[in-house]
Amino acid sequence: MNEATTSRVSFGKAPKGIRWSVGNVPDDWVRFGCRMDESEKHAARASEGHRDVDFEDESSMTGNCDTFDPADKKAVLRQFTYGLYAVAAKHGDDRGIFTANWLSQISFDPALVMVSIERQSSTLSLIESSHRFAIAPLATGSRELAGSLGKPRARTGDKYDAVGFETVSTREGILVPAAALGFVSCVVESITDAGDSVMVVGRIVEAVMFGEVAGSMPLTMRETGFRHSG
Repeated sequence: MNEATTSRVSFGKAPKGIRWSVGNVPDDWVRFGCRMDESEKHAARASEGHRDVDFEDESSMTGNCDTFDPADKKAVLRQFTYGLYAVAAKHGDDRGIFTANWLSQISFDPALVMVSIERQSSTLSLIESSHRFAIAPLATGSRELAGSLGKPRARTGDKYDAVGFETVSTREGILVPAAALGFVSCVVESITDAGDSVMVVGRIVEAVMFGEVAGSMPLTMRETGFRHSG
């Protein structure tokens, strides 16, 4: 960074939960990854020393955070590592299952997991109604099963019948593939809008590892060659 083209500034009235830090800011005025507009530059330049700046219109401090090359964004996100999982649910006599990769553990205590589900998923409505779902990590070599479970129900009908795979039942009666590595059964803790998807957080209430596949490796996106990111 060229010291001749920097200024030392601090900002007042930070968004709730954020404290502006004082430091050298380059001439292109990048703040927290967001490029500042002219009104922000003017307000920053108005500060003297380390005094906070009071902005009459805080809405002018939004900036433009989407300053990235879409191709770079896609390329980087496709370097994220993903496993492949069967996510299943039931409500009454209706049942559903699909393949997910945007899924992770998010807490040790309580044991929480999250899964991102597309809004048009037919299984999502079952999860919303029953407040229950199960996750089964698929085993290496299960590419065909993952691909079949990933097809929309509108095209396949009941996937349990259409695909014809062996199943194991959770205590709640949710059916998961017997060829999976095991399963966790969850109670819904929260359902949150997340852009074009919905984020479901579940608390694990049952966990079973299948002995006959103990030691097997999990199926990954890299192994299958599938792409669902970027």
